[in-house]
Amino acid sequence: MMPSTVKGIWLHGYWFDAKALASNQSTADLQQLGVPTPVQSFLQAWFGTADPIVAHTSGSTGRPKAIKLSRDQMIASAQLTALHFGFSAGEKALLCLSADFIAGKMMVVRALVSGLNLYTAAPTQRPDLLFPEQHFNFTPLVPAQLFAMLQANANTEALGTLLLGGSDLNPDLMALLPQLGVQQLWQGFGMTETVSHLALRQLHPVFEAAYMPLPGTLVESDASGCLRAWGAATQYRWLQSQDVIALELNGSFRWLGRADHMINSGGHKIHPEQLEAKLLQLAVRLPALAPLRHQAFYISQQSHPQFGAVPVMVLEGAETSETASLAHWQVLLQEHLPAHEMIRGLRFEPQFARTPNGKLLRH
Repeated sequence: MMPSTVKGIWLHGYWFDAKALASNQSTADLQQLGVPTPVQSFLQAWFGTADPIVAHTSGSTGRPKAIKLSRDQMIASAQLTALHFGFSAGEKALLCLSADFIAGKMMVVRALVSGLNLYTAAPTQRPDLLFPEQHFNFTPLVPAQLFAMLQANANTEALGTLLLGGSDLNPDLMALLPQLGVQQLWQGFGMTETVSHLALRQLHPVFEAAYMPLPGTLVESDASGCLRAWGAATQYRWLQSQDVIALELNGSFRWLGRADHMINSGGHKIHPEQLEAKLLQLAVRLPALAPLRHQAFYISQQSHPQFGAVPVMVLEGAETSETASLAHWQVLLQEHLPAHEMIRGLRFEPQFARTPNGKLLRH
């Protein structure tokens, strides 16, 4: 499909043609339907100019930057997603993510390409309450939205197949997934440069630990263990990332962490993301570590004269008598962590910096 063959979009059950969207003739009708301004702006940019679409990285791995994306690239990505999930024209999808970011933009493109009937709303923690009279086939979410719904014992069935992006899942959310019953939950792996996900894994009702690349997408691991990808979503050029992966024999891969976060401690390569996941798993089993389930934290590093660098735990909020002692944490963890992963430092920050879509900014 070429961009010129996309003639318009179904929004909230109404057809809007390309010419009206490009010229702003539909603005009053879109506003009356409650279509968010970022969606309107994206549609005007898509149909109203031949310029590349500009998306901004989240800033979670460095200073946010503008990425120029071609419509052909975005359409190719949308077609691969449609192939995987089996989209059909006329099916209903819900967009409750901001179209200021790539995940929201790509949901609009999927609707354009597949003829989906797209319902839109500003981001909210409870998407299940937005259109209670509608039954959707597909809804992309961030983990915080899914957690809020499941924590409230909401019935998410009407949202259809769920696709998670954004931050990773914590054990508290994973523990609630059985509430979904037979409802499918998937997680995407990608970045702005790959126009949303380039690989997917199912989290429920079947749990898959590894991501499987989309059809026609090649993934390999370079000499540093970092992912390189090639395919339609990268405009058939090799794209180098700083994501460290472990390739499986069947072509899937497990994400280990970011190379730019890695701690080299006495020759041991420690991925903070993996150590954080391990600590959260321990917090589920060990009451003494329960504060880690309710107080945001991450693993950083500090220099060490013998080992070069060692892990440091950074906690959000004020110090308390229960959390302020490094020795306290070391005693709790000594039986559960190997020596090279032991927390060797502790610091507190009043409030963590986060990107607009909730990703943590590490320091």
